Amino acid sequence: LENTLTPLTESLYERFTEHANIYGIFKQALDQTGWGEKINVIYTDIVNNGQVIQEKRNFTILAVTDAVYRQCGINSFTDLVQKLESGSDYTEETNALYNYVGYHIISGAYDLKKMQTFDTNEATSKLWNTMSDDGVLRVSDYEERFWLNYNDENSRCNFVEDACDLQAKNGYIHQLSGWMPIAEPDPEVVLFDLTNFDVMKEYCEKYGEGDQVFQTVG
Repeated sequence: LENTLTPLTESLYERFTEHANIYGIFKQALDQTGWGEKINVIYTDIVNNGQVIQEKRNFTILAVTDAVYRQCGINSFTDLVQKLESGSDYTEETNALYNYVGYHIISGAYDLKKMQTFDTNEATSKLWNTMSDDGVLRVSDYEERFWLNYNDENSRCNFVEDACDLQAKNGYIHQLSGWMPIAEPDPEVVLFDLTNFDVMKEYCEKYGEGDQVFQTVG
C-alpha cells in the first residue's frame, strides 16, 4: 500500500468533542449524566485468577444534532431537560435525562450495515437493547426505508446515512433525523415450548393426546 491507514486512537467521547459544533446539546447531555465519562473509557482492567486482563468497552451511539433539536423546539440543554421533565440529579439512574441518553447508547460496536441487518431473511425488523432501563428500540424496514421506532410517532426517525459510521476506537456514532425520545415497545407475542423442560415433557407424553402441542402465550 502506498498510503498507510492512520490507526484510530480517539474514544467516542473524543469524537463528540471534535464535533461539538454539531452535537453541542447532545454532548452536554453526555457530560451532565456521566455517560460521557463511560464512553470515554476504552479498556477496563479485569482481575481473573490473579491476572489483570484488559477488557475492551465498545458502544454504538445514536446521536442527535443541534439542528434536529431546534426543529423540535429544543434550542439548548436546558430546553432538553424541560422537555423531558427531568429532575436536577442527572446522574441518578432513574432520572429521565439519564435514561434518555442511555436510550441512545447500545453496548457493542455496530456499523450501519449491522444496524440494518435482521436476524432472518423473512424478518422486517429487529429489537435492540439499549443502556436505558426504560426501553428497547426497534429498527424496521418499511417502504424501502429503515426506520427507528416507526410505530411511535413521537420517537420515529431515520438514520442520516451519509452522516453515519463515524468510527472511534471503541465504537460507532450514527446520526439520527429525529430526537428520538424513549418509545413504548410494541406488544410482543412469545411462545414458550414447555416440552423443553423435562418435567413438562414427561407430563405431556403421559397425558397428551396425539400430536397436541403444549405451549403457552405470554
